[in-house]
Amino acid sequence: MATTKITNPELFDLGSLNTALQLPSGTTAERPTSPSTGEWRYNTTTNLIEFYDGADWRDLQSEDIPPIPSENFAIVNWTGNGTSQSITGVGFKPDWVWIKEKTNSSSNELYDSSRGATNFIMSNSTNGQAVNAQGLQSFDSDGFTVGNDGAVNAADDMYIAWCWKANGGTTSSNTDGSITSTVQVNTKAGFSIVTYTGDGADGTVGHGLGVTPEIVLVKRLNSTGNWSFNGSFGGLTYGTNKLVLNSADALTSDTNEVLAATSTTFTAGQSGSVGASGGTYVAYCFAPKAGYSSFGSYTGNGNYQGPIVNTGFEPYYIVIKRTDASSNWQTFDATRDPQNPATKVLFPNDTTDTQNLLGGDYGILNRFSNGFQITNSSYAGSTNFNVNGGTYIYWAFAKDASTYTPTTTGAYKGISYTGNDYGNAVYDTINTSGLSWIKSMSFTEANSVFD
Repeated sequence: MATTKITNPELFDLGSLNTALQLPSGTTAERPTSPSTGEWRYNTTTNLIEFYDGADWRDLQSEDIPPIPSENFAIVNWTGNGTSQSITGVGFKPDWVWIKEKTNSSSNELYDSSRGATNFIMSNSTNGQAVNAQGLQSFDSDGFTVGNDGAVNAADDMYIAWCWKANGGTTSSNTDGSITSTVQVNTKAGFSIVTYTGDGADGTVGHGLGVTPEIVLVKRLNSTGNWSFNGSFGGLTYGTNKLVLNSADALTSDTNEVLAATSTTFTAGQSGSVGASGGTYVAYCFAPKAGYSSFGSYTGNGNYQGPIVNTGFEPYYIVIKRTDASSNWQTFDATRDPQNPATKVLFPNDTTDTQNLLGGDYGILNRFSNGFQITNSSYAGSTNFNVNGGTYIYWAFAKDASTYTPTTTGAYKGISYTGNDYGNAVYDTINTSGLSWIKSMSFTEANSVFD
């Protein structure tokens, strides 16, 4: 095709136009097969302008600029009133809302705007989708509205919701795979909600992220079935093994569930959990984003001072699961535990209310500005966190760094005690003492500093 080089700026003067320049457009699958370096187009799958750099197609959202956490993930807590109430303070219109009662046993109820308000599934159950007219009733501009159901709003009971943003409820048809899916995607935050119907034949399903997801979490809607937690980190391998969100089980063999994932699709195998013919499914897909989300693993050391995990940000929300042996999924967040150490946990695979694992003087998890550390191995439930040689995965999201208020409560404590000549055990410390400065008040002795 002949090309014309414009050398006179006046021939390309758009200053007087009240319209816009339209780029060539098409889906991810319709990208030019032999593009030239510098080509630009509008991708209707990701709703982003992209360019070809000579090796890959890249969008204009720089991978070096992390998403603002508060615009994409939020945690809200409330006290039920037994009638109906609007839960605000999320900061955006949420698209995936995971609700758990904190003060009484109840199911984890999960709602998303792709499936629509009142339609819920439970992370602790194999049940398919059900309707709860008194559950989450609407997705609102700054939160959501709940009815009077006990799992979301019983009078005087306390609740928490973890909220993710996708695309404000706006979905699009995705034909990247052999199975046409309905996708709602937030590419900047690495999150998409995908609904599809299985074909029973290892079908590929478009997820819309534009990068390969590290987590693909699938639940069947029109029948019972396990939650299939698939990924590519911490021992998880697509097509080889998986975890089950509604179970404490260790990694199990996976040869018929999510078999593979690429930058455009994941492959749903023939298992009833992800791809049975006529089965309807929802998938939540995640890709890590620097400064916002991190998915990884650590190996336990069996010590009180456990492994340090670098996430690159201060974790606001953390889920931990042992993969080489049975253990509950464990959820921590900074709204229930605003200071270190974090000891209050909820279980995605269980109906139990908030458990204070140790409380008092012994910690479980300390959050740092760039990660976290497991700080206990000495109680019966420690298999969930830090068995020597145990393998654990984590799933973490950040909060805006500028919104953190340093907590001084519990950071320092002065203690006096009387010696007994054969060794004192001084337990009245601040959870675990990182620095101790000791000086006798009744004898001439040197200052002793330990860390």
